[in-house]
Amino acid sequence: MHSVLLAAWLVAAPAPVHDVELKELGLALALPAISDLSEDLGTVGNEREERRGLWRGFFGSSRVRIELLLLGGGRFDEPEEVAAFAESAMREDQRGAPERTLLPGRYGWAEIAVLLDAPLQDEQQALVGRQWILCGLLQQSGYVIRIDCRPAPDEQGAAAMRDFLVKGVRYDGAVRGPFSVDVWSGSIRLSIDPDSVFFIDAESSHGSVRSDLSMRSKPSAPPADAPTVRLRTRSGSIVIEPR
Repeated sequence: MHSVLLAAWLVAAPAPVHDVELKELGLALALPAISDLSEDLGTVGNEREERRGLWRGFFGSSRVRIELLLLGGGRFDEPEEVAAFAESAMREDQRGAPERTLLPGRYGWAEIAVLLDAPLQDEQQALVGRQWILCGLLQQSGYVIRIDCRPAPDEQGAAAMRDFLVKGVRYDGAVRGPFSVDVWSGSIRLSIDPDSVFFIDAESSHGSVRSDLSMRSKPSAPPADAPTVRLRTRSGSIVIEPR
């Protein structure tokens, strides 16, 4: 069974010390508090895989590498497709099985991103670190922001890395509107900002649908042009919870 997990990260990260604005992509990054930070904004690669940013430094005793990659060539129509590509690369590099988190919000042309979280293992499957990958979609390409920490950080460091990807990545540009999540077998947990305004269309063929948020009455319903979030699973539950 393939399960999709959506979770809220509530542990506060250290204040960011470095802001990066990539106007040509519409992306702004608020990096976590990394010491001995080095930055390379040079372009490396080709239209199918192009590195647009590389940051290295330390968080506690962990060596941190953050990389922004554009994935072009017209290969991706959904952030889920970008995530599937990233998962395949993780398996080739001897990573452990990733945990998936779906994040609605202004992460790109598609207003949802996928966060992958997995242990880093060597060929003997010994734990050597931890990796997070945020997978999003711009108008002309997919993108990933990949964090490698070696050795794996403590709880504070892990919270800081997750918090950066969940809250420190913002997109300012055109968006396509409604988005859809369709799971063949597994549950969906949707973690959202309680102040968000949108319609939810959720259905499970063989499972329950539950919201931990209060639904708004018709007098305060979303405007007619508010985006629609469509959730479907054939076997599993759907839970909508505050971030």
